[in-house]
Amino acid sequence: MNTVGRTWELWAYRYESGKLWHVGQHRWVELHYLKCPIVPVTVEEIIGDPYAADVTHYGWLDDEKPDRAPAMIQVRTGTEPARSMMFLDMCFPYGLKAAIEHGDGSVVALRITERSVPAP
Repeated sequence: MNTVGRTWELWAYRYESGKLWHVGQHRWVELHYLKCPIVPVTVEEIIGDPYAADVTHYGWLDDEKPDRAPAMIQVRTGTEPARSMMFLDMCFPYGLKAAIEHGDGSVVALRITERSVPAP
């Protein structure tokens, strides 16, 4: 059974397909200059089975900055996370496995959903 660990309120681009990409702080998301809408999202750490159906993304948690939200967040595509892991792997000069073994951080399974913001 999966449980929810930490949560963060961030932003993302919502593509026409409904997928949420380029997740992060609002200013960082804006830097991509895409024509898709920027939407507020809730990012939940999924503790348990990292391959569970409710896992929508994978990200990197930096061990030196444990209070920060996950970075390098990748959308899960298909039923296996192999493609997401490939994209995460490319973010590290010596690969994801070397970064984990060095103690730099860890991969975290995430569930990211669009959230509503109260009207002003």
